[in-house]
Amino acid sequence: DVKSAFVEVRTPFLKNFEMDFAGRVDKYPGIKTNFVPKVGAKWTVTDSLAFRGTFARGFRAPALSQVTPGGAQFFLSGLYDPRRCETDEETPKPGATELDCNKSAAGTGGANPDLVPEKAKSYSIGLLFSPTSYLDIGMDFYKIRKEGEVALGTSFEALKNEDRFPDNVLRDPNPANWVRDANGNPVPNTGPLLMVKLPWTNQGAVEVSGVDIDVAYRKNMGAWGNLSTKLTSSYMDSYTLAQHEGDIEHNLVGFSAGLVDWNLSSGMDLPRWKTTLSTSWTRGVHAFSANLNYTGPVSLLRKYNADTVYAQPFCHYGTRKTTDAEQNRNTATPLYEAYFPECSVNSWTRIGVGYTYTGFKNLSLTLNIQNLLDTKAPYDPRYVGSGGAPGVGYNEGLHNQYGRYFSASAKY
Repeated sequence: DVKSAFVEVRTPFLKNFEMDFAGRVDKYPGIKTNFVPKVGAKWTVTDSLAFRGTFARGFRAPALSQVTPGGAQFFLSGLYDPRRCETDEETPKPGATELDCNKSAAGTGGANPDLVPEKAKSYSIGLLFSPTSYLDIGMDFYKIRKEGEVALGTSFEALKNEDRFPDNVLRDPNPANWVRDANGNPVPNTGPLLMVKLPWTNQGAVEVSGVDIDVAYRKNMGAWGNLSTKLTSSYMDSYTLAQHEGDIEHNLVGFSAGLVDWNLSSGMDLPRWKTTLSTSWTRGVHAFSANLNYTGPVSLLRKYNADTVYAQPFCHYGTRKTTDAEQNRNTATPLYEAYFPECSVNSWTRIGVGYTYTGFKNLSLTLNIQNLLDTKAPYDPRYVGSGGAPGVGYNEGLHNQYGRYFSASAKY
């Protein structure tokens, strides 16, 4: 039973200056009435230049399925059990087996009645600039912070924080199966994994800032037709994540979050730049187009472990070195650094072209070629497969395996 109300007021104070005010009220069962405001302003300095900005708060109550009884059951594979394996993630402790370092176990995910609403603040300031009738430039700086974001727990986090949240891990209680200490005595609560619980939790905080850039160019070239070009680019300046309230927050931009800070269980990759450039030229019944797409690199270096800052960052993949701050480097790809000395998933640039012909009445014919140079998706050692299962070798969240591909279409 949810009740909401929304109001918005626009106020043109001056001919070239206006503001808008908005607010939303929400009432959810068991949660006190919440109000979130938004304030925006736009100042048109001249016909070709304007500034704009906004401030807003955000509120999101947990979903019904996240707080009421129910859930899901599934199987987890590839689990590293820190109570039964050494820190190198491959060597079993006395009394354990190699299976404990690459374990399969039952998993459950379910509701958490103690969840609280997410809250957020966002700021933006930008400009619109049109120095000529055929050129438009837009630029917006933004900063967004979310606190208490509702996220599903991970097996990595549950096993790492078993001492803090013992109810999330279920083990074999038979002492005969426990690992042994240096004197050969069983270590309590170290039996083989039976089940890992992954409940919904409120994360500490997420904060992101950056700039979005849009440039549009249009030109009528008379007998030579019309040219149109658009650039859309996103630059991420900062991305910080505190998985639990009070955790230290590092800037993760340009890295894989769960690698650069070993305290995090996030698998998120955060390239600094993403850019698309497209252009089209139309003359009579002919139309030509081209586009360029760029995704920035992602470093696989490790620099932090919560409040520990490594004096010498090291690659998570390749052959172990005595200089590694922690001796748990992944050695499944031992020659990784020999081929990728920067320990990075490379940037990826694709070029596409197209042509459309409209010389027949009511008929248009189009040919497109994407990834014209047949640029392969950058190699990523995290996706090579395990336990005999094949891997794709690239991050499907950022890249694809299409290679050069063609499409032809007719429209009548």
